[in-house]
Order: sequence, then structure tokens, then C-alpha cells
Amino acid sequence: MSSARRTRLIIVGILLYGLFLVLWAMVLPVRTRSFAAPVLLYHHVSDNPAFSQPTNPAVSPAKFEAELRWLKENGYQSVSLDFLMQPVPFEKKPVILTFDDGYRDNFTEAFPLLQKYGFFATFYLIPKNMDDNAYLTWEQARIMQQAGMRFGSHTVDHADLNQLSDERLRWELSESKRVIDAELGEPVSSFAFPYGYYARDYFPFLAGAGYKTAVTEDRGLATSQDLFRIPRLIVGPKTDVPLLLSMVQKVMAW
Repeated sequence: MSSARRTRLIIVGILLYGLFLVLWAMVLPVRTRSFAAPVLLYHHVSDNPAFSQPTNPAVSPAKFEAELRWLKENGYQSVSLDFLMQPVPFEKKPVILTFDDGYRDNFTEAFPLLQKYGFFATFYLIPKNMDDNAYLTWEQARIMQQAGMRFGSHTVDHADLNQLSDERLRWELSESKRVIDAELGEPVSSFAFPYGYYARDYFPFLAGAGYKTAVTEDRGLATSQDLFRIPRLIVGPKTDVPLLLSMVQKVMAW
């Protein structure tokens, strides 16, 4: 091969590589936006001060409504955890709303406000607690489901997974899913770690029980990178959600 031909090939290679980098830079923002979303974690929506604990904070109905109103006015749209697995462009600002434990005020306070502002959320249920006065009833859950709300498992009895044998762990995951599936008539695919804790890789157990996603209490932005350790942003009575999501928005470069 002549020196001139070799030089031409090198130049063409450099140009093609440069074109690839330009195209990748154009596609990357869309991919990033399509695979990432902030996940907000709520527990109680209540004015009762007894419900607000450091690890289980309560948000007043007025504050929750103000947050939903801000989300609506600033172009956010609620999506499910499945959004993280879908490689499609999304024009609005995605936000994933979640509630742990399935408290009764999720039905009496949060649910009407979610409907009012056109949002939906995923509620993680504890079958053993259902129909207790402090928690949702199965009938209330079915009403919420018919209105577009989503549900997931939070184990049978809010057990600390790190204290369980492998056999008990498998039972907690599979039995809670079985009961919720049977009561609501649809298979649930998302799981929330009790207390937000995980001390080892639960992927084989979660996948084996039929789950596709699992949420934690790790702080951060949810992406498609680790669907069984999805981080969330805990919302409490002093949390400034507009400020929080404005910071997230800058990171995601919407």
C-alpha cells in the first residue's frame, strides 16, 4: 500500500470516528432522559403529629397538594417504575411517586389529591396489615387500582430481610406477591425493601419471585443501571420538593 493511500485511509477513519462521536453526543441526552427519573418516597399524608417519625415522616395534606400543584405547573408527569426499562424518548419531565406501608391516609388524603392533579403513584403493601384500622383495606386498594394507581410488595409482615434465612426470604417475597396478585387480580412486579435496607445481593431471590424492580431508601436519581437497587428521594415535612427537583432537573439537563 502506498504512503498516500495509507494517509487517505487514516484521514477517512478519523472523520468517521468524529462523525460517530457527534451522533453519539446527539443521542445520549435522549437515552439518559429516557432511562432516568426522580423517585419520590412518601409514607403518611396526615396532619397527625404522632405519625411523623424520623424514619417514617408524615407530610400534611396541604403540603402534599402544594407539591402536586408545583409538579403539574412545572411540566412533570407521573410514570411507573417500568419507565426505567423502556428505551423511548419522553418529552415531559418524568417523576415516579411511591408510598411505603399502605397507610389508610393514602386512600383518604393522598388518593383524592393525586386524582385531582392527574398523577398516579405506586403503593407498597404489607398483606398482614391490610384491613387493620391504620392501613388500607383490600377494597380501598381495588378502588385505587381501578383509578390508575399501581401497587407493589413490601413483604408479608415488614420483615427485615437481612435477618432471614434463605427459605424465609423466599417465602416473604413470593407469598406477599401471591396474596397481592390474588386480591387485586393483577400481577405486581415491584418490591420495596422494608426499612430500605439490603445487606447482600437479593437479585436471584427477587427475580425468582417474579419481580422486575426493587426500590430502596438510598439517595439518588433512579436509572436503568440497577433495577433491584433503585434509589429514592425521601419527602418529609421539611423537604422542599421544588428545590429538590430543580437540582435534579439540572443534573438531567432537561
